[in-house]
Amino acid sequence: DRDDQAQAGELLNQYPEDGSATWLYSRALWLFRGEGESDAASAALAAAVEFNPHVPPYVLGDRKLPARAPEFVGFGDKREAQAYVMADMELWTKTPGARGWLLRKAGKGKGRKRR
Repeated sequence: DRDDQAQAGELLNQYPEDGSATWLYSRALWLFRGEGESDAASAALAAAVEFNPHVPPYVLGDRKLPARAPEFVGFGDKREAQAYVMADMELWTKTPGARGWLLRKAGKGKGRKRR
């Protein structure tokens, strides 16, 4: 697991300016896995949510994912969010506290159902 974390960090650091939901949310989760709810992790998550606010409702289970990944995605759209979550949801569920952190930081935003 430490090796995976180190390899992920190396890859993310090679492309620090990549602006897709995959890179932005992966960077935030990577920082959270290494540092917990640090200022850096929270800032990275805020940047990810600003770029694509459609991801949290899918990660948190407030929106249902389609049966198949979308064929085409656009930067910052719902299809990009679906494709990212379908590929990387396991990382969110296997990281203790990650979905709670996401809920606290971004769960009350756009698209979140009231309970």
